[in-house]
Amino acid sequence: MALAEELLRERLPESTVVRTGPLTIEARTGDRDLRRIDLTRVVADIGTWEEAEQRRHLDELFGEMLAGSSTTEWEDAKQRILPAVRGVAHMFDGLQFRPVADFLCATLVLDLPRTLHFVTAEHVQRWGVDHRQLDRAALANLLDTTPSIEIDAVGGVIRIEGSDVASSWALVPRMLFSISKPLGDFVVLVPEFRRLWLVSTASEEGLQRELQAALDLYVSSPRRLSPVPYRPTPVFVPWTPEAGRPCLRNVRRAVVTLATYSYAATRTMLAPALLRRGDDVWVANHMAIEEEPDGDIYSVATCERQVRRLLPKVDVVRLNDLDTGESMSVAWTDVERLAPGYLRPEPGEALAPRWRVDGWPDSSVLPALRSVAVKYTPPGGSP
Repeated sequence: MALAEELLRERLPESTVVRTGPLTIEARTGDRDLRRIDLTRVVADIGTWEEAEQRRHLDELFGEMLAGSSTTEWEDAKQRILPAVRGVAHMFDGLQFRPVADFLCATLVLDLPRTLHFVTAEHVQRWGVDHRQLDRAALANLLDTTPSIEIDAVGGVIRIEGSDVASSWALVPRMLFSISKPLGDFVVLVPEFRRLWLVSTASEEGLQRELQAALDLYVSSPRRLSPVPYRPTPVFVPWTPEAGRPCLRNVRRAVVTLATYSYAATRTMLAPALLRRGDDVWVANHMAIEEEPDGDIYSVATCERQVRRLLPKVDVVRLNDLDTGESMSVAWTDVERLAPGYLRPEPGEALAPRWRVDGWPDSSVLPALRSVAVKYTPPGGSP
């Protein structure tokens, strides 16, 4: 990262370059010209290279990124633009995107030789085009590509892999249906940028195997998107299996894991921003709890009476009073129902929604909250 910062300062001598996360850098010139660079994928690719090779690669990469930022001609850009699916960790002010599912967005990128460059509002203004023109050009370019498709009819899986926009085919359900006939009913998995899997729902064993593979890949990949299975529709609709199916536990684990990783990624960006603007509030963690061997899988966030907090959406809120020692765990839905107004939606956090909490629920509702408290033992057994 130090090498990347050094090279970017050389490229942008008039900009302020700061590290905003373990693998993210921002370069700002004046009040409006902001470039945010996520080096997660790059570090994963070049981490074992010699420094001279890293320097050459990063210098060429930054040169290409900056050229992408200044692409001025729509006639050139419309040949390069592609749709892309990305997680909330890649969203930033000025980016052109639309939400397609919890923690996932459809956005647009410029396909450059070494990298994909996000299309921003500044690009759109410079090109003088509207969103329909952008979307038409991006879809046409995607349809002109030839995806790498592997069909495993016996295993009940069809895989589209290889390109950084392989997952973009999830935005074109008609194409997925056109190749899915060997599967019958199927779900879509997009564990990372470069992989899209169509998985038959007929085989419980095969479905569980692929759901676990998607989860493992999601957790380990710097290009992670989502381990959740979706229905093939223009807007990603999470698939929920029928009650009693063993794969229901796999799906529940995937949903909770996606939320935990997504909230953690956005927390690293949100917390410093709040500090810079003088907002003294703690950004609470989203914690995933899995009771072994076959117990519940759910999410928890803690809320201390003495600390102002931003809470992620969770299944259970752990309310703690550090002065009296009282602790109770209450389902999120019960807190909303019995203490209206205690959880206040935070403006501007639609992609990874959070709720602001100050102090303690009103004394008039505490008996009702205590009456619906649920059993919860934190990891390690301590409150």
